[in-house]
Amino acid sequence: MILIRGYISRILFISLLLFLCSCSTSLKRKLYNENLTSLNEQQSVTAFLGNNEIQIRDQYGKRNEYLYASWRNLSCEDNKYYHGISEITFSNKPFKPSDKIKQIPVIGSDKWKEMLERVKQVLAPENKGQGVSVVFNYQELVLYRDRDDKINLKKFRDIPSYINVTGLLKEDQVAAEIIKLLEKKAAPRSINHAQYLYRTGNNYHGSVVFVFIDVKRRQSVFLVTPFHPEYQYDEGITPVIYMARWFYRSAIITCLKNPFTTIYRLYCRVRHSLAVILTGSEHLHNTPELNGPATRGMDLAKWENRLDKMFPANRPYKGNVKFLIDGDNFFPRLIQCLEEAKKTIWFRTYIFDNDDYAVKIADILKRKSQNTKVRVLADHMGCMSAAMSLPTSPIPPDFKFPPDIFAYLEEGSEIKVRATTNPWFTADHTKSIIIDNSIAFIGGMNIGREYRYEWHDMMMEVEGPIVGRLKKDFRRAWSHAGPLGDIAYLISVASTTNYKSDEKLTDLYNIRTLYTNSGNTQILDAQIAAIRNAKKYIYIQNPYFSENTILNELILARGRGVDVRVILPSTSDYGFMDSSNIVTTNIMLKNGIRVYQYPSISHIKAAIYDGWACLGSANFDALSLRINLETDLAFSNPEAVDRLKKELFEKDFSISREIKAPIKVSFLDYLGEIISNQL
Repeated sequence: MILIRGYISRILFISLLLFLCSCSTSLKRKLYNENLTSLNEQQSVTAFLGNNEIQIRDQYGKRNEYLYASWRNLSCEDNKYYHGISEITFSNKPFKPSDKIKQIPVIGSDKWKEMLERVKQVLAPENKGQGVSVVFNYQELVLYRDRDDKINLKKFRDIPSYINVTGLLKEDQVAAEIIKLLEKKAAPRSINHAQYLYRTGNNYHGSVVFVFIDVKRRQSVFLVTPFHPEYQYDEGITPVIYMARWFYRSAIITCLKNPFTTIYRLYCRVRHSLAVILTGSEHLHNTPELNGPATRGMDLAKWENRLDKMFPANRPYKGNVKFLIDGDNFFPRLIQCLEEAKKTIWFRTYIFDNDDYAVKIADILKRKSQNTKVRVLADHMGCMSAAMSLPTSPIPPDFKFPPDIFAYLEEGSEIKVRATTNPWFTADHTKSIIIDNSIAFIGGMNIGREYRYEWHDMMMEVEGPIVGRLKKDFRRAWSHAGPLGDIAYLISVASTTNYKSDEKLTDLYNIRTLYTNSGNTQILDAQIAAIRNAKKYIYIQNPYFSENTILNELILARGRGVDVRVILPSTSDYGFMDSSNIVTTNIMLKNGIRVYQYPSISHIKAAIYDGWACLGSANFDALSLRINLETDLAFSNPEAVDRLKKELFEKDFSISREIKAPIKVSFLDYLGEIISNQL
C-alpha cells in the first residue's frame, strides 16, 4: 500500500510540473504575441544609436515600450559593404546603452517599400523569362522579368513555369545595393551623418521589422523578431504516430521481408557493443616525441595498388568531381539539373525533411514525375527524427508542415517512394542523387532548410563511368527496401552497371567507391591504412569524432612528424557528440595535433592524406564506420585534390579558430563520450 501511494505521489508531482511548464509556456507565448501585435499599433517611434547597439522606444496605447538590439563589430574597409542580423529584445523598461548615444531618424515602411522597388529594378535580370533566386532572412524568393517585361518578386512555387532561374542573390548583396542607392541619394556633406532606421511593416514570427543603415561605414543590420518555433508551429508534429509507424515498418515488416539481413545486422550490432564494453575508451596516454616533417608524401601509385589488393571488388572507375560547398552552391545546381532532367531522377537520402525547403524540392519532383521517372528512397528513422524537430530559423508564416513526407511525395504525383527501415537502429546514411544516368551528386547533405541555409556542408557533382557504379548501388538499396526484400537484394547484386558514355567528357581520372555496411568497414580500414602510410600531412574535417582507433593512429602519425590538422564544429546538432569532440580535442592537443574550431555547425566529412582524398557521407563515429550504410569517394588525382585543399581546407583553416589550450571538461562531457563510443 505504501508503495502504491509512493507511485501515486510521484505521478501527481510529475503531472503538476508538466502543468506548470505548460502554463509557463502559454504565458510566454501570450506575452510574445502581444509584443508582435504592439509593433503593428505603434503610434510614435524614437531610436537611439550607441556603439553597435540601438534602442527603439515606441508608444503602444498610453504606455511606452522598448526594443533593444546589439550586433558584433562589422569591419569597415574601403570599397566594402558589411551586413549583419540581430534579434531584438522586448522590454517595458529602457535599457542602458554602454556608450554615448544619439538619436537617429526613423523612416516609415512606405519609404522602405519604395527602396525595395528600386533595388528590384537594379538587380532584376535584363532578359524576359529570366529569374534569380533571392535569399532574404532564410526565405528563398525569385526575382524575375516576365513576358510582359514586368519585374516580379515571388515565392518559388508561384512563379510561371517558363521562368528560367539561373542565378543567386544573397542577402548581403541586396543590402549592399540598398546602401549604394542611399550613397547616390545623400549629399556629399551629409553622408557622414547618414544613419537611418527603416520600418519594414513586417511583424510576423522571425521577420525583419527594422533595418539600420550606416551609409558612411557602408553597414546594414537587419533587426528581426526572435524566432521561437514552439510558440507558433504546433501542427504536423505527432511523435506517437511517427514512432508507431516506424516500429511497425522496422520491427515487424522488415523482419518478414528481410529476415537474413536483419539477423546479420543484430549480430554486427551486438559484436560492436561488446567490443566497446570490453575494451572501453582506449587512448594512447604517452605523449610521443615529435619528429620533423618529411619532405615528400607517400607514393600514391603504390598506395592505389595497395587499395586494389585491399578491396578487389572496389576497383576504381573513371570520372571527375566538382566540389559544391554549402547550400548556396549545391541546391541551385541541383534544381537546375532536376529541371533539365529528361528520363530519370533517383534520390537516395537519409533525411527528406518536411520543412518549407524540403517541400519545395518535393514539389519540383512531383511536377517532374509527370514526364520523368522519379524514385525517392529515404531513411525512415532519419525522416522521422527530422519531422519531430522544429526548424531553428524562420520559415514562411503561412507554411503548413505535411504530417508525412512519404505520403506528400506520392500525393498527386507519379513518384515511386520507398523507405529504408531500421532494424536494431541501423540506417542508410548515404546521400546520392542520380539524374538521367549521366550525372550524380553525392556527399553529406540531406534535403532540408538547415542544409540549404544554415550548415556548412558539401556535395560532389560527379560525371563519368563512376556514375554507373553509383547507379548500381542505388538499385541494390532500392530493391532491398522493396516488398521482396532480401530476395530482391540478392538478385540486384548480380546486376551490371549501366552508364551512357558522353564523348564530350574530358579530364577523367580514377575514382574509387568505399563503403560501410554490416560486417564491412572499408571506409574505416582505408583511412587507418592511409594514416599509417602518411609521411607529410593529414587534413581532416568531420562533425563527429569518437572513433578511438583513428584517434590513436593520428597520434602515432604526429609522432612520426606528420602535420596533422583537424577541423571540428564549434557546435553540432547532438549535444553528447559535442562532449565527445571536447574530450577528443584535448587528447589531440596533448599529442601535438592542431585542432581548429569552425565558427558554426560544420557537417562536412572530408580528409586528405598526402594527396589521397576520401570524402562523402561517413562521420568518424561507430555508426558511420562500422554499422550504418555509408558511401565515400576516394581519389588521388593531383588537380582534384589540390582544388579540395584550396576550396575547402585552406579556406576553413583561415576562418576557424585554432584551439591553443585544453578545454575544460565536465563529468557530463565524459559521460557524453562514453555514449558516443556506442554510436
